[in-house]
This record gives sequence, C-alpha cells and structure tokens, in this order.
Amino acid sequence: MVIFIYMKIIITENQVKRLLINENEDTINTILDKISDYGMESLTKAELQYLKNTSMGVGDEDLEEIVNLKPGYEIHGKISDLDDFGQEYVSYPGEDDIEPQEVDIKFVYDSTEEYGGDPDDDYYRHTGQFFYDTQELWAEIFCDENFNFTSFSLHDGEDYIILEDDMEEKLNDFFLMVSDKLAKSM
Repeated sequence: MVIFIYMKIIITENQVKRLLINENEDTINTILDKISDYGMESLTKAELQYLKNTSMGVGDEDLEEIVNLKPGYEIHGKISDLDDFGQEYVSYPGEDDIEPQEVDIKFVYDSTEEYGGDPDDDYYRHTGQFFYDTQELWAEIFCDENFNFTSFSLHDGEDYIILEDDMEEKLNDFFLMVSDKLAKSM
C-alpha cells in the first residue's frame, strides 16, 4: 500500500528575507567587518546598495559579483574579424565563403593601485593578465580620479606591445567595459 501525503508550505516575506540574508552571510560579514575596521564612509556604492538590497530581501547576482571582486576575477569578451593579433582578416582568392574568426579574450584581475607622481592627482591603474587566443600578456588599465577609463597598455613582460589602430580600437572597447565593471567595485 502506498500513501501520498500532500503538504502545503507557506513562507512569509520575512522568512524569505532571512533566507536571502543567510545565503549571503559571508558577503554581509565581509562588509560589516569593513565597516567595523574603517567606518561607513569606506564602503563603495556597490557595497551600500548590496546591504540595502539584502535588507529589503532583494537578491542581485551581478551586484554580489561586483562586491566580491577579488584577484583572479575573470572578465571575458570576444574580438572578431581578426586573423592574427593586430592584423585584419584577409581572404584569398577562392576563400570568399570563409567567415572571419571570432577570438575569445579574457582579462584576469590582479590589483588596483594609485598611480602617478603628483600627490595632488589621483589616478588609478588596474593590473592583470590578458589572454588573446593562445597569447598571454600583462595588461594595465589606466583610470582618472573617478575610476573613468583613460587608456590601456599591454606588455609581454619585457616590451610594450604596439598595436595596429583597428586592434587598439577593438581592445579599447573591451578594456572600457572591464574598467566600468571594476569601477563599480571601487
């Protein structure tokens, strides 16, 4: 004999909020530790918004990702219409139906530091590894005092990489996106 039991579980809004808070306890504790050590003024806009959302029972995975930004954080993108690093895709006779390839690119965040020689000017530099297809380079992303993107540079550990204009423009768009995402965590 088989007996089926049907139960209806009702969860109140406050219980949902408590579940959300418990689920994000590590992130909340990290923010509370920062408040304890450095005060409320040390919190970023993202951290303040995260606390506000969590207290209202609103989850936001993107915001949580930004708040938890640490070295090793990866930002992915793609570049198309390129045959080789810095060179336009070229089709040869008989290859009219070949599609330009799309190449995965990735920035792996390492650190952010104040940059520049003048103590009155606040400039920041995000550093990390940049992966293009099979190449691994070091990247520096330069920002103004408000963490707005200004420029980037790539080097192989010894020399800076000089890019063709088209490649620089495409990577500029990618590093602008990376910089905007990092700025939200500052």
